[in-house]
Amino acid sequence: MLKWVSYLLVIIIVACMLTPHILGSLGSGIIVGSLLTASLGLLIYLVVRWESLSVPQRWGISLSIIVWLALMYSFIR
Repeated sequence: MLKWVSYLLVIIIVACMLTPHILGSLGSGIIVGSLLTASLGLLIYLVVRWESLSVPQRWGISLSIIVWLALMYSFIR
């Protein structure tokens, strides 16, 4: 799950960064929204599937959420 969400986020972020002349400030909004949506989705997934996930998977999802929220904050600033 984490792998596919990461791939999708990379595609969205790269596409928005390569087309700033088309999207303008909407590109930053799309990036922020996608990072927030992915973080919240993975947080819900983590809470629901906590018992069935292995410890490395829990750590990976938790650290991804923290990093994506920090990245989102950097796009807001």
